[in-house]
Amino acid sequence: IIDKQTSLIKIEDLIKTTEANIDNGNSLLKELREKWTTENQKQFDGSLICPTCKREFDEDKKDEILSDFNKHKAETLTEIQNRANNYKKDLSDFEESLLDLKLDREKLVEEIGTLQNQFDNFREFTEEKPVIEKEDYPIEYYTLQKEIEIIKQELQAISSNDNTVILEQKQQLQSNLNVVVSKLALKDNNKFIDEKINNYLVQEKELAKIFEEQQRKIFLADEYTRIYTSLVQDKINDLFKTVNFRLFETQVNGEIKETCEVTVNGVPYPSVNNAGKINAGLDVINSLSEHFEKRVPIFVDNAESITDILEVKSQIVKLYVAKNLNLQIL
Repeated sequence: IIDKQTSLIKIEDLIKTTEANIDNGNSLLKELREKWTTENQKQFDGSLICPTCKREFDEDKKDEILSDFNKHKAETLTEIQNRANNYKKDLSDFEESLLDLKLDREKLVEEIGTLQNQFDNFREFTEEKPVIEKEDYPIEYYTLQKEIEIIKQELQAISSNDNTVILEQKQQLQSNLNVVVSKLALKDNNKFIDEKINNYLVQEKELAKIFEEQQRKIFLADEYTRIYTSLVQDKINDLFKTVNFRLFETQVNGEIKETCEVTVNGVPYPSVNNAGKINAGLDVINSLSEHFEKRVPIFVDNAESITDILEVKSQIVKLYVAKNLNLQIL
């Protein structure tokens, strides 16, 4: 009976552990369903505007951006579905184990009941019966009666001693059982943690691939920006003879910063002498006049400071410093 009861206690603990694992699995499945629904409802909310030129991307670029979004969304949904399928399989195994454990429990309860009935019948047999007094019993009867009494006493002594030993053994076995059950629960928990770790490792690899792809796109976008700004700057500078404009500056981190620095024949404008500044102004005016197809008179102050004035198609009015106070038109 003690062995059966010990086995029953162990099965009861395993049933509780299995039911807890099933509840935990159902909770995780519920979270995955909610996550899948949220991910499935996501719509593209990114920008289809070029951050540099502020114009919409062409159709091929739009299709590529939307395709990347849909691909990432599909991969995320597939990964969630795969995790859910794994949890469903584990739940099925747990439920099957729970059913087997409950059947074993019913069988043990039935066996313990049968053994308990047998034990009760044995105790009833060993209890003292009312003595029926009769006369003329043979001497052998009294001898046998004494032997029966001795055997009863021995049985009672054995029963008493064995119960004490059995109770001690039962306590020790129960303690050992509790340790084993704790280890089993810890093992199941470790298995669940290992599965989570493996899932996270898979996610890490997928995210690393996505990160590398995004870095590649960022590099291509930056490279496009650098080439585009260089072409714009060169195209603008082609309109002038002596003046160059530096419209963009590449910083240490590779980013493009907008600026506007003017050089005259390679010399920064603030360091150019007065004659160079006058010719630079004439160069700018001449280019703007060509672009807008408008000609206006140009007044050049301090004309005495320049000997080789830039040729322009507009009328030039030169102003010289003279000692006489009367205005003289040359």
